[in-house]
Amino acid sequence: MSNTVTFADLLFCRQCISCGEILPLFSKEDFCPDCQKQVKILEDNAFTLFDVQRIRSVYVYDGAPRKALVRFKYNNHAQAGRFMAQKIADIVKKDKLLMSADIVVHVPNGKYTTERFYNQSMFLAKLVAKKCGIKFMPKVMKKKSGIKSQLKCRTRSERLQNIKSAFTVEKGVDLRGKSVLIIDDITTTGATLGECAKALKKAGAEKIFAATAARAGKPQSPIKTRLLDADIVFTKKPSVHLKFKR
Repeated sequence: MSNTVTFADLLFCRQCISCGEILPLFSKEDFCPDCQKQVKILEDNAFTLFDVQRIRSVYVYDGAPRKALVRFKYNNHAQAGRFMAQKIADIVKKDKLLMSADIVVHVPNGKYTTERFYNQSMFLAKLVAKKCGIKFMPKVMKKKSGIKSQLKCRTRSERLQNIKSAFTVEKGVDLRGKSVLIIDDITTTGATLGECAKALKKAGAEKIFAATAARAGKPQSPIKTRLLDADIVFTKKPSVHLKFKR
């Protein structure tokens, strides 16, 4: 971080979305120079998981992007949220399949929305939909009560069991024949997106895509990413198929 701060910088108080350092006036960057060095962008990272036909993420969930998302999610940092929404919109616009979505939806938070005063996924989804010119539907899914935070689950199997069948589609929502784009802040194992997709499919959705601000783990090529998230399952037939972990 630099220590040079002008009066104009203090007056407008535009900060690095990661560390909070005051940024120079008229700067077009949202990360300070030091934090920018920590940014890892996921290149050509589209992959398929569960019922989600294509998932794309912007950053590796580490370093400055991780800190920015934590500030956004738990400290109501709107600047970080707007920045992440723009970045998600940028990758959506470059993908014809994602842009073919009829509607944009968010991942519901359940009781944690009340604890944080807002749903960070809804914040992102609403802005992404507007920037991409796709209809935003705010009340499509709901999260069942009694589901604890995934952060409290210590193992992968516990996370998978905890989120299983956690989402349902609101009564009266008709998704028959619709292509749906799910927006969320982070994807790790893909369990949450997979369970959302399952609920959307039951409601008649034809195609489901997803885009997130970050993906936990190191950047991988599309095929490597898919293999790292899969178990090789041998069936009775003389063939092998991949069963993806959630």
